[in-house]
Amino acid sequence: MIHIARPIIRNSSIEYPVTFGDMKYRFKINVETQARSQALSQPLNTNIDGIVCMLTPIAILNNMEIHSDEPIDVHLYNNLMELPAVYKKYHYRHTLMSHISVDDIALRLRMPMCERPPATGPSVTPISMGVDSLYTILKKSADVDTAVHIRGLDGHMDHVAETNLKYASTVLNKPIQYITTNIKRLMGKLPLKGTNYGVFTGDGIFVAAVYPLAPRNIIFNGFGCENNFPCLSGQHHAINRHFKGGEFVSENVDIARVKKIKYLIENKPRLLNVLKVCTMQTDMRMITYTTDSDGSYYEAVVNCSECGKCDKTLLYIWMLGFYKDAITFSRNKSDFLSHFENKYVSNIEYKKKRLLANRFYDMIVDQVIALYKKNGGNLHNVEEFSFLYGPTGDNVTLQPLSPLQPLPPLQPLPTLQPLPPLQPLPPLPRS
Repeated sequence: MIHIARPIIRNSSIEYPVTFGDMKYRFKINVETQARSQALSQPLNTNIDGIVCMLTPIAILNNMEIHSDEPIDVHLYNNLMELPAVYKKYHYRHTLMSHISVDDIALRLRMPMCERPPATGPSVTPISMGVDSLYTILKKSADVDTAVHIRGLDGHMDHVAETNLKYASTVLNKPIQYITTNIKRLMGKLPLKGTNYGVFTGDGIFVAAVYPLAPRNIIFNGFGCENNFPCLSGQHHAINRHFKGGEFVSENVDIARVKKIKYLIENKPRLLNVLKVCTMQTDMRMITYTTDSDGSYYEAVVNCSECGKCDKTLLYIWMLGFYKDAITFSRNKSDFLSHFENKYVSNIEYKKKRLLANRFYDMIVDQVIALYKKNGGNLHNVEEFSFLYGPTGDNVTLQPLSPLQPLPPLQPLPTLQPLPPLQPLPPLPRS
């Protein structure tokens, strides 16, 4: 059982005491007041609705009930109760759900309900320095009031990353609200079955972290695979579209990664100056402090330029003709497409090791390469291109696997006959 106690309020911080069986944890969220604008100076929202959103995937995948004496909004409750059907639909596509049978997937929320009025806080979306968040802020600029950076969720923030984040906010013309939380760190300590709960809880953690701001709208940025991606993720529209209630609404802005990169380059090419998609630490010996009309930033190679995420991002930038402008990457390949195909596409051993979800990612890349070659080295019409995930080029249909048939009974082995006794060797002849 999961039990949520009454939140503890300390100035601009909220602490949620949560018990998992006999283990007690304290999920902490701190809204950094020195960065809060006048529009965000209203009292913090202290109800438990956000933390319930975060805990819901954990409860579903561990067949646990969530209890609390604190109320939850009835509209949010009804939306969350739709989630077990989503997990059942995708169960056969996930080895990460193999520890629980499809029949055991359920959600039981034991808490009082109330009807909350619509919140009056900002419309928010995450900001890191990656493609997904930068695209969402730019694409939905008219709808986003504040970009929120979650310390403890979006990776380590050294002074280089902090400076470059402020530069990006200037380019995008959006204020940044900083929030610190220990939620992701504690997630790795929970006594849970299965592995890698970050796959299922990413957007839930964001909801919990921003809930003290009383957001009226939460805009999720997706993960660059379009809404028909056939494996679940913590940023999957099939999950986060149920994160809404009487207080707030939500939406997911997700298209294929190559389309996001193209949009960024065409509309705000200076964002390439600070683009960071990798988790590597900055090499402080290789930085230059630079100033342009949008502000100051550190010009540095902040991406390893070797991992799969870096390689896919560089491939798309290379195809779009901006490889030389990707200054946050190492750019030492004259023909990046050939390098990529040799490393991934034609590498049989690499393909054998890919998990199912990663094979679907690879299908997108394969189709982008095919489109690029078909157009004679151009991705001008990639916006109209629909990506398919089926093994034969059709949209994949999520059908349950057929039940395993029992093996025929083993036949007994024939009885072994004893070997005849060894005969003595004849004596050696005398020389």
